[in-house]
Amino acid sequence: MINHKKGKPSSNGQERSNNSQASRTTSQAKKRELETYYTNRIYKKIRCLSGRKAQKPEAQELASAVTELRRELHVTVDFILETINSNPDLPHLSRSNYYYTINKIDKDEKNRDIMQRIKDIFEEHKHRYGYRRITAQLRREGLKINHKKVKTLND
Repeated sequence: MINHKKGKPSSNGQERSNNSQASRTTSQAKKRELETYYTNRIYKKIRCLSGRKAQKPEAQELASAVTELRRELHVTVDFILETINSNPDLPHLSRSNYYYTINKIDKDEKNRDIMQRIKDIFEEHKHRYGYRRITAQLRREGLKINHKKVKTLND
């Protein structure tokens, strides 16, 4: 059996391999340079969050900063979180906690109408109604609501 190579035989096989190695090293250098630029931008953004207050930033602030960095730098969440978590001086955020924080609905936003009605009933009765009486009043008005929810929203 005879094996024939397809295509035109190359006249400068060695020159092409040298050029490809040179282009690889320049592309790797550019890639490293980009990574250091991204890393510095991430550090700067997270440190700004930490510097605003004496305490550590909350998960909500960190998650919003990570989302902003994703949009600005066009990098993956994993790259940003690995960069943040590799530095012990910065606050840590896990991948699952990031997605949980992004997707969670704020209880105040979800229950704004109910909270307003609870405050109105409380003011209407001169701050004398507790969660049990407020629950009973809301049920008389036609809202099906649990006393535990009224208690947590009233706090």
